[in-house]
Amino acid sequence: MQIDFHYYGTYTIARAAGIKEKTAHIIANSAQFVDDCVDKSIKCNFKDGSSIVPIITAHHGESIENLKRDDQRMVWVPFHFLPGNIGSEFTERLVCQKDSDIALQMLDHSLFYPYKPFQKYLVGITSHVYADTFAHYGFSGVSSRRNEVDTGSIDYSVNDVNLKKRMKKKEKSFFNQLTSLMIKNFRTIGLNTVEKASGALGHGAVATYPDKPFLKWTFNYDHPCEATNGLNRRDNVSTFLEACEGLYNYYKSYLIFNPDELDERISLEFADIKDSLREVLSLEGKKDERASFWKKAFRDKSIFDFPERNIPKYMGYSWIEDLKLKNHSETVVLVDTEVYNYFIAAEYHRTYILRDLLPKNNIVVV
Repeated sequence: MQIDFHYYGTYTIARAAGIKEKTAHIIANSAQFVDDCVDKSIKCNFKDGSSIVPIITAHHGESIENLKRDDQRMVWVPFHFLPGNIGSEFTERLVCQKDSDIALQMLDHSLFYPYKPFQKYLVGITSHVYADTFAHYGFSGVSSRRNEVDTGSIDYSVNDVNLKKRMKKKEKSFFNQLTSLMIKNFRTIGLNTVEKASGALGHGAVATYPDKPFLKWTFNYDHPCEATNGLNRRDNVSTFLEACEGLYNYYKSYLIFNPDELDERISLEFADIKDSLREVLSLEGKKDERASFWKKAFRDKSIFDFPERNIPKYMGYSWIEDLKLKNHSETVVLVDTEVYNYFIAAEYHRTYILRDLLPKNNIVVV
C-alpha cells in the first residue's frame, strides 16, 4: 500500500469510526511514516547531552540494506510482511497472510497502553502493518524462493490506456533499478545473495501491483506451496475494502479503551461508508492522483459527511525537519516531540513482534 491508503485512507477510516481529528491525524501520520522513516542520518545529539536514535522502519527500494538478510528481518518482517504462520516449512510460515491470527493478536496488544503518550503512534504503526497484510499477503519479508514469480505470467486489467503505459514504463524502471543495484554491489554482498535478491524479497517480483487498490490481476508462483495456495488471483478493490473494515473495527476497539477520544458528532456504521469506500478504491490513477480522490471525497459532503471539509496535510516529513532544527538548540523537550514518540512506539512494536508474538507462535527470525 502507498500514501493514498496508509495516510488518506487511514485518516478517513479513523474519523468514520469516531476518533477525534487530532488523534486521527497522529494515527494517519504514523501509519504513513512507517514507509518514510528510512534515513539513519537523522540521529540527533543535542548540546545538552540528550539524543535521539532513529528506529528505521523501511528502506528505499534501491537501498543495499534490502539485500542484507539480518536487516530484512529487523525491518521488513515486523513492519511490512507480518508472517502468517501457515505451512510446515519455516519459509512457508514467514509468508504474510491477510487478517491472520497473528495480525489480530498484534492489534489486541496495541490496545494495552491506554493513556501512554506513545499509544496513538503505536496504533498508527500497527495500522500500517495490519493494512499491509491485505496487500502483501502471499509474500514474505525475507529473500526466499517462495517470493519468486513467473513474471511472464503477470496479467492485469486497467481501463485507462495512458495509465497502463505509465505502469509498464514504471515497471521497467523498477526492475532496471533493482538490476543496477545488484550489479553495483555484487562484490560487497556476495554473488549468492545477488542471485537470490531479484524478485526474492517481498513482492519485488510483481513490482507495486499489490499496492494499487484498483487492480484486478493474476500471476503464477515459481514455487507454489501451502502458504501461497490460491493467492495468485487478486481483486485489490475487494481486498482493500476488507482492510478498511478491519481498521474500522480496530479503531472502534481503540475507543473502548480511550473513550475521551470519541468525537460524538460522528455516528457511522461501516455499512454506511462501505459503498463510498469501494468507489474511491476503484478509481484508477498514480498514487498522487489516488490521494486526490480521498481529498475530494472529504470536500464532497455527499460521500463522507464529516464536520471538517479537508483531510489535514501529511506531517511525517516535517517531523524530521523539525527535529533537525531542534538539534541546534541548547535545550529541547524530547519527550514532547512527535518523532520521539514515534520512535518509542516503533521500538515497542518491533520488540513485541520479534521477541514475543512470533516466538509465541513458534517463529524465530532474530
